[in-house]
Amino acid sequence: MGGARFFKTALLCVATTVSLIAAGDLTITFKTENKNPMSTSKSTEVQYYSNQYHRTNNDQEKNDTLMDYKKSAMFIIDHKKKTISKLTLDDAVKMTEATASMYDAETREMMKKMLGAGSNDKVAVKKVGKEVILGRNCDKWEISLGKMILKVSADPNLAYPASQEALKIADKMKESVAGGAMPGMDMTKLYEEAAKIKGVHLKSEMQMSVTGMTMRIFSEATKIEQGAIPASRFELPLGYKEEDMGKKMLEEINKSRKKK
Repeated sequence: MGGARFFKTALLCVATTVSLIAAGDLTITFKTENKNPMSTSKSTEVQYYSNQYHRTNNDQEKNDTLMDYKKSAMFIIDHKKKTISKLTLDDAVKMTEATASMYDAETREMMKKMLGAGSNDKVAVKKVGKEVILGRNCDKWEISLGKMILKVSADPNLAYPASQEALKIADKMKESVAGGAMPGMDMTKLYEEAAKIKGVHLKSEMQMSVTGMTMRIFSEATKIEQGAIPASRFELPLGYKEEDMGKKMLEEINKSRKKK
């Protein structure tokens, strides 16, 4: 799993970082599209939100993600390989620090120029209107950092069920994952601004262009359900091989650093 996977995971985490009061369990189905210079994939994701967990299921890719706030950990479930990869918050922070140390100042500055960011990584935020999604009135926002543009449509009258403490854990995990995705770019600022947007994000689109190539990650809600979610929905599958992804990747990063 490389920077691209981190980047996608970070975007998935953005939706759980909004500071709102606790609410009942929430289930949202999204249509998604991920586009990069090599391919375009479309799928359906179901996201389950409770006061302890945030789970994303993708039946097409056979790949699920479970965030456990109490354990400060994220689990990636690969149903094809029948594996469960664990990443703790502590390891995510260490990985970001280790990855950052692999790049010198010249490389960081080159990356900034490629992504169109200035020396201060200034983030621009503006409200661009309103739109109706599934009968809900949403506020439309546009957040940009260099050539990276994040568009969000959020329903300010719909709340996530997680507590403030849980949301802070998700926010910290998201910042750590995002921090290691692009050397030289403080992407945490982008997500910090997204986290300030009030309401549940029912539509989002991230676009990034580098040397004429564009990456786009898009999702839009197609169904919203409010009501208790069975505890079994958040259980990890039995019989799968478990691995400590954080420690494994830290070892790989440290090996690469020694070779340099």
